[in-house]
Amino acid sequence: MTADEARSGLTDQHRWYLEAYGYLCFRGLLIDDLPQIATAFDELVADPDVPRIEWLPPGHHGRPQWMLGDVVPRHPTLAALPTDARILGLVHDLLGSDATYIGSDASVYACETDWHCDTPAVDRDLRHLKFAIYLDPIRQAHGAPRLLVGSHQLDIAAGGPLHRYLGYDGAVEERTGVHSRDLPHWALPSDPGDVLVWDFRVMHATFGTTEPRRQITLNYRATRPEAVGGIAT
Repeated sequence: MTADEARSGLTDQHRWYLEAYGYLCFRGLLIDDLPQIATAFDELVADPDVPRIEWLPPGHHGRPQWMLGDVVPRHPTLAALPTDARILGLVHDLLGSDATYIGSDASVYACETDWHCDTPAVDRDLRHLKFAIYLDPIRQAHGAPRLLVGSHQLDIAAGGPLHRYLGYDGAVEERTGVHSRDLPHWALPSDPGDVLVWDFRVMHATFGTTEPRRQITLNYRATRPEAVGGIAT
């Protein structure tokens, strides 16, 4: 999907696709603003006064992730992103015009990430979407998100049928006899300027590289327990 198509509005086919598979890709959506966004990100990462967390969850296989908190308010370039017409138009088309922006984060990944969901802290009965902006090229074998497409339908985070096999502890191979990276999946390669969108409940992971990858995410929540774009389930 091109930036022009995104600006012209989504169709029911796009909404059904997200409903069925749990993700969408918008190629080149922010390409015109990429230099300013990347500069703002790097300035915040380098600022010693910006709080950051380094953490090592089991699924990262001993490699760190550096995360900054809600970064958007900390830089004027990033502060404009949640209400940017290109982003907000998609949010309204997918979650409704009364959707709620619930925050952002910025991460530098120097790790693989095993299979997990982005579990909302509250309002789990409402649809949550993550808008991911990668500032470095990523490919299937080099850090691109891999999705178990359609897994949001199973609500794994709530203990659905795949949870006991995949879990959150990096023990997939022990349980199934198959390495995490070899599970059937769909990869989402990305170039700087692209925007990837996925449902919080989709199981996803990254493999193949420990080179640093810069990522900004914007997170939104529907205000009504309805399917994407009002499509009934």
